[in-house]
This record gives sequence, structure tokens and C-alpha cells, in this order.
Amino acid sequence: MWIKESRVKLLVWKTILKNLALFILLTLLFSGKVTGETAEILVTVTVSSDMDSDGLPDWWENQYFGTLDYGVDDDPDNDGLTNLEEYNLSTNPVNQDTDGDGLPDGWEVEYGLDPNDSTGDNGADGDIDGDGFTNLEEYWGGSNPNEGDSKPNLGDVNFDGRVNSADAILCLRIAVGLKIGSPPHNATDREKFMADINRNGSVNSADAILILRKAVGL
Repeated sequence: MWIKESRVKLLVWKTILKNLALFILLTLLFSGKVTGETAEILVTVTVSSDMDSDGLPDWWENQYFGTLDYGVDDDPDNDGLTNLEEYNLSTNPVNQDTDGDGLPDGWEVEYGLDPNDSTGDNGADGDIDGDGFTNLEEYWGGSNPNEGDSKPNLGDVNFDGRVNSADAILCLRIAVGLKIGSPPHNATDREKFMADINRNGSVNSADAILILRKAVGL
């Protein structure tokens, strides 16, 4: 209770001091003791408030969170970027994919892509390393979009890091339209991509056979 009351008092005092600074500034401006250019700089500095002193402007926190309770190291959208990084990058801290290209902001930043640009090399269809896999496919397959030798591990339908008979069974279930996984669900685009090991655009028994061959090293 004491901490809460102290915080409220601190915020009140900060508001009073900010308004006092503005009053003094305006008084100096109208008295001719500061120039218009200087006043503009001072006003900008004065009104850029950070009431909770966390390094994030209050207007930004209120715009996205409606509260000042989040800190610089929080990551409310779980995209791998902290609030401070989102602020500096001008990305949306409550949306994992600011530019809507299917690539999480944190993943794009990690690999040098622009999280605010969904076109060209920065978008889902980009292929920076020229290995024949798009950025989206590299993301789905857990590979590096900047290295041609790093390719999605096709056949690993359940994303457990290895290709085995369990993946072949999942592939067959996808091929005949059955639900997979736990809880049971229709295969996602990502799961279909990983099952389509021959990359012909469809999932069928031929893919299941290829997955089994890969599993045993043939």
C-alpha cells in the first residue's frame, strides 16, 4: 500500500514539475529571453514525458498498452523483441508480425530483414541466399535465410528435429485429409510444407515413402 501511494505521489510531482517547466518556458519566450528556435527545442524535451522512467515515452506505452505497467525488457507479443527494441525499430509491440508477411518481427531482425517491409528480399517470398527456399519456407523449416547450405529439414513433420516413421505416418494422414497432432487439428500450411518432401505442391503417399527412405538413410 505504501509503495502504491508513493508511486502516485511521484507521478503527481512529476506532472507538477513538467507543467511548471512549461510555464517558465512560455514566460521566457514571451519576455523575449529565448528565441523561437530554442523554445521549440525546449518544448520538445519538456513534453516528451516518461512518468515511470522506464525509457519508453508515455504516449507510446499508452498507444499500445493503455497503461504504463510494461517495462523495457517485457515482450508482450512474444516475438523475441523487447519493448525497447520494438520502440527503437518502430514495430508494433503487441503484434508479432508488424508488416503482416508471416515472418515474426524477432526472426526478421535476427536474420537482418526489415520487420516493417513485407516486399522483395524482406518479405515472405524473398530468397536472399538463392537456395530455392523462400524466407517463409526458411522460417517454417528452421533454417537460415542468409546461408545457401542451410535448408529446411523437409520430412520433419512434427518438428522434433529428426525424420522417422512417425513423420511418414503424419504425412499419410495429411494426404488423406485426417487430423493430426495433439490436440487433433487440420494440417497447417507449415506442416503441409514439411510433409511435401518432393516439393511438387501436394502431399501424397509418394512423400511418405520418401520420408521413410530419408529416415533410414536411403
